[in-house]
Amino acid sequence: MHPERNSSLILRAEILSDGAPINVPPSVRDIPGYTAIRNITRRILPRLPQRDRALDQDCTYYTGAGSVPAHDECDGVDEDVSRASLVVLTPRLDDGAQDLPWYHPPVRHLAFRYIQDVGGANLPVIRVEIVPLHPEDSSASGATAPSAVVTDPASRLYRTCLSLLETVWKYGKGMMTGYKKRVVHDTLVPREAFQDLYLIMRERFKDIADVWHEATDASKHVFEDISIATFLILLWKDMYPAPTTPIDPDSKQPWHAWGRPQNGFLDLGCGNGLLVHILRECGYTGLGVDVRARKSWPHYPPKMFPMSARGRFIIGNHADEMQPWVPVLAALTRAEYLSIPCCAWEFDARFQMKKQMNKSDEEGGLSPEEEDLERKLKYDEKDGRLGLYASYVLWLAGLSRKCGFVVESEALRIPSTRNRAIIGRKRIYDNIDGNEAVLARARAMVEEVRIRGVFRARKPEGKAGLEVR
Repeated sequence: MHPERNSSLILRAEILSDGAPINVPPSVRDIPGYTAIRNITRRILPRLPQRDRALDQDCTYYTGAGSVPAHDECDGVDEDVSRASLVVLTPRLDDGAQDLPWYHPPVRHLAFRYIQDVGGANLPVIRVEIVPLHPEDSSASGATAPSAVVTDPASRLYRTCLSLLETVWKYGKGMMTGYKKRVVHDTLVPREAFQDLYLIMRERFKDIADVWHEATDASKHVFEDISIATFLILLWKDMYPAPTTPIDPDSKQPWHAWGRPQNGFLDLGCGNGLLVHILRECGYTGLGVDVRARKSWPHYPPKMFPMSARGRFIIGNHADEMQPWVPVLAALTRAEYLSIPCCAWEFDARFQMKKQMNKSDEEGGLSPEEEDLERKLKYDEKDGRLGLYASYVLWLAGLSRKCGFVVESEALRIPSTRNRAIIGRKRIYDNIDGNEAVLARARAMVEEVRIRGVFRARKPEGKAGLEVR
């Protein structure tokens, strides 16, 4: 039920109905030698809805019930249908329409047939079979016979069928060998909600890439920040109560009636400021600060908001030296936070993996949430060992716990290998004594850094900056 694995033009499929084969399309209701046992109707959603339309499709499952008539043969070999299984995919063409979206092959029916034993040779076969949408059409090479349309290696239909077979083989082998996906997404924000909102956000802000003022790769940074903004908006929707009145009653966008940080957000080390700009354009209160001004800053429209110094939602997106300070500041100001680490820094020096891992063992080991994160991080690595980045993420998770937060993490859907986020939105303690202990611990961390006396703020490279307004 994952057609997106077959085409990058497909977003996902939504199940419309699933049950007994009472709604099997008449054209495939009676297949000699088979009995329909289940029919799933799904809606295939395109990744580019402004170009392709959605398509409803029936997925009908059959079991073998006898032998096939003599005309149904493959290279002269009779098939033992009683040991075969069959799945037929049938697109629903509305009002007799003859055209299909580009992501769907031009066929009326497409079937996957598994034959466990061919000719008694104990040779299993998986076969793709089709009924062309326009059998009378010519192939790309000019052949007019329907069979030539399918068997011509230069035709799109032939290449599509071959790709489908490769996908079936790939996932079938994975199931047989016990393959598990290394990176698990969508643990905090549902995939469907993220994808639907991302399509809206991408369409609204994609033109920024055409007028990018930085020397960095626009195709990466623009769509990465759109993804992070999408994640934050949905995370805030789940975290905070909805406003009593919509922020913009005349807006058709859904987020104007969704929950949001009452005291706004603060993006530490905001860099080009695009994430701040996107969120504020969507009506969210906040600002970004950075030690150096960027070329993009003057091109963002100024927005002034009344903001409290306490309780701001803190964002640390690849904030480098500021990254470990994010949970500490959140603890000191009674705020929540999102941390997306990149370069590994401690409070006043480069992160040293061995030193910090030994220190963690001395302090009593990991919490259950950290142990779960460690398993995920190890599984992310090909050799099952924690590298520098994974060790740094785990150290930040431990720091989050010390600052009084329940450790939560998410592998963000962004075009970056540094996509692991730590979220501090739930507190371990809900009593005064526990909260006072957390505040004392956070203040002690700051005092320890002050006593060491080696902390140095980064010097601006170029024009000094302070904040994006």
